[in-house]
Amino acid sequence: MSRFAFLGLLVATTTLVQAQTNIARDTILWRVDSFRDTSSGEELTIGSGFTTFGKNAIEWSQQSGEFVMRFEITSTSGHWPDLSVPGSTNYKVRYRGRTGVIRIVKPGPLDDVKIELEFLERGANTMPFVFHVQQFVKKSS
Repeated sequence: MSRFAFLGLLVATTTLVQAQTNIARDTILWRVDSFRDTSSGEELTIGSGFTTFGKNAIEWSQQSGEFVMRFEITSTSGHWPDLSVPGSTNYKVRYRGRTGVIRIVKPGPLDDVKIELEFLERGANTMPFVFHVQQFVKKSS
């Protein structure tokens, strides 16, 4: 098999898996390799991940799983049935008595998926982070 045929098969398979993943129902692991602090503009490399559990919860796992923050989803908005095309889902969440928004978005067809956190306190975002998603995979039930 030529390299081009293999590459085409790989892209088609990845797109098919993304299209079959239902963000509202499935458990999805979002692997993150970097993030930007929007208050300072600083870009940092980080190995962490987010796991979305349908419409129930989101976990942010850091330090190889040694530190996990679990956000309870209170509501969602946005309809994104095919993760291979632009779209977004907004999650209103609660963490330790505080409320905020976690947004998962693919802005354009050539853009990578991003995860944005917003927890406003007195008009300032106390979690001003935008994460670059390196890869996402549907976890088996």
